[in-house]
Amino acid sequence: MQKILMVGKPNSGKSLLFNQLTGLRQKVANYPGVTVEVKRGQCEKFEVVDLPGTYTMRGLSRDEEIAVKEIKHAIEQDDTALVLCVLDATRLERSLVLGLQIQKLAKERGKSVLFALNFIDEVHRIGEDIDTAALSRELGSPV
Repeated sequence: MQKILMVGKPNSGKSLLFNQLTGLRQKVANYPGVTVEVKRGQCEKFEVVDLPGTYTMRGLSRDEEIAVKEIKHAIEQDDTALVLCVLDATRLERSLVLGLQIQKLAKERGKSVLFALNFIDEVHRIGEDIDTAALSRELGSPV
């Protein structure tokens, strides 16, 4: 079974999206240390893997070191079909620090990357918008 890896910074909404895709009810909370292990579920013909969040691929805390190790290992696997990088639209620059690092690593391993903007409703609530087509062109990956 092919895998979809879900990556992103902590509190970017990865686990909530994971639950929506898989129909599971993994614990979701807004504080560090909630998702510190790999969670797995199924969506159609794919295994969806929710990896722990990290701000960068340099793992500054113990949680981040675990996340970085898991991300690197998962991206190297032959059965990984896609890396889904969840970006917090309210903190896009900060999310893209990790996103670009993930994208580089994934592309080096021949993996496709898809960026998903979360919290876009919050961006719209303050009267702002994100040009996803332009962002997609700049990143060279679908957003």
